[in-house]
Amino acid sequence: MLWTISKINIRSKKGYKDVYLPEHPNADKRGRVLLHRIIMENYINRLLKTNEIVHHKNGDPNDNNINNLELMLSSEHTRLHKKINNNLIKLLCEFCGKEFERSKKNIHNDKHFCCRSHIMKYYGKINKKRNKKQIENIQHGTYSRYRRGCKCKLCKEVQAKRIYEWRNKNNMRP
Repeated sequence: MLWTISKINIRSKKGYKDVYLPEHPNADKRGRVLLHRIIMENYINRLLKTNEIVHHKNGDPNDNNINNLELMLSSEHTRLHKKINNNLIKLLCEFCGKEFERSKKNIHNDKHFCCRSHIMKYYGKINKKRNKKQIENIQHGTYSRYRRGCKCKLCKEVQAKRIYEWRNKNNMRP
């Protein structure tokens, strides 16, 4: 057992209980740590990492029974709550045929794509009048921000132009 629990408080915002442990490395300014994190640390006999989340399986923040607590990474926790809250449905990409998930509120058309580049490639194949340069412009440069670190010619041109304008504005020589 790592920590001995002496005084339990109830936080008002979300109903989570906390404990006064000023010697804990993850305590806040007032020396408080969330009770469910302390219970999990005592159970696994080590400190929790910053990217680890203690999830309440039944959704009740007051139920801190070890059988109700589950240790997971923050990315897994986000994915779990996204599935619960957004009613994800499975779709097939029109371009590559890959199966992917999207929330019901983000579906607006009858055609579905797993990524933005597949949208551009699909409509570029249908509309032969569009050339590759126009599709690239739609993808990164003209209609949205260029991607920093992208190696394509268009993004390099946009980045060079921005640097040139910034230097002229600040009276700096190249």
